[in-house]
Formats: sequence, C-alpha cells, structure tokens
Amino acid sequence: MICVAAIAAGGILLAFGPRSDEMGWFRTDLTRIVQRAEEKVTQFFVAITTNREGGGDGHLGRGRTLVQQGAYDAGLRELEQAVTAAPDRYEVHFWRGRALVKTGREDDAIAAFETAIELNPDYSYAYDNLGWIYFHRQEYQTSLTYLNRSLSLRPDNGWVYYQRGRIYFALGEQGKAFQDAEAACRLDFQLACQVLKRYGRESDF
Repeated sequence: MICVAAIAAGGILLAFGPRSDEMGWFRTDLTRIVQRAEEKVTQFFVAITTNREGGGDGHLGRGRTLVQQGAYDAGLRELEQAVTAAPDRYEVHFWRGRALVKTGREDDAIAAFETAIELNPDYSYAYDNLGWIYFHRQEYQTSLTYLNRSLSLRPDNGWVYYQRGRIYFALGEQGKAFQDAEAACRLDFQLACQVLKRYGRESDF
C-alpha cells in the first residue's frame, strides 16, 4: 500500500511538474499520503493477528506479529503499549527488546532483555539475544556469560553453540571453536556444518 501511494504521488509529480513554490506543499501532501498508507498496513497486520489469535494477548500479540513481519516501528508502538498494560510479563519486554534491536536501539534493547530475565531468569531466548548483541560489540567475555547461561537452560540449542564457537575463534581458541561447531552441527544447525566442511572437518559426522 505504501508503494502504491508513493508511486501514485510520484505519477502526479511527473505528469504536471511542480513549480518551485509548490514543492513544499507536495512534500507535505506526500508525507500525509504515506502516513495514511502506513496506518492501513498496520491495521491490516493487526487484523491478521486478531484473526489468528482470536484477540489473543492484545498489544503483545499484535506487536509480536508485526515484528515477525518486519514492521518494526509499528510493532514497537504496540509493544510499548503492552509494557504499560502488563509490565510484569517477561514476554512483553523480550519482544520489545527484539523490536528495539531491529530499530537500532541496542542500549534500550539490552535493558529490555535484562528486565525479561529479572522477571523470568530461566527464559533462555533473552540470554541468546544479549549474547548476540555483546558479540557484535566485541565484548566477548560478556557475550560468553550470557551464551553459557543459555546453554545451561537449553543444551539442544545449536545456534548458541555456533555463536559461542565464533567467539572462541575470535579469541584465538580454535580447538574450542571447532568443538562448538561440531556440537552445533550434530544439533542440525546447518551453518555450523558448512563451516566444518569449509575447514575439512565434516568427516567426523
């Protein structure tokens, strides 16, 4: 819908050619068109969520679906309302953290994931996300702390073994790195299997 609105507005511009004194009006008008289109898209996704979940968790359900669909800003708005409505629900803070990561607000995302952990210390996915953030910040020891905690809760998580292996590789501990890649591959995390094949170590599997 957004694309259609923008293309339609662009067609008007090309057809008639705005004078310089009309450009300010055109930009304002185009912004309003796009905003209305975004609202329609949001309403569309909200309708899908409501149909799928029968009303479900309200703002949480809608926000989660929007984030999964890639509509991060709209999802974050729903999740902000979910936090206000249910501040003691760890899932609300987790999904708000996911939306914050996707919108480039890593510091706020860290705080959201830590709140999720405070409310549910056994929620491994929050540790996963914190491990990922600190890995990309090259704060490897902090990342390892979170990933190790995640594995203690879910030892069948191939992604975490793979991610921890990347940290060991960055730290120069190749033996540990390959051990974790092997563990991840055994758990059918295919990216780890590809890495092992690249280094000629797939014969162990």
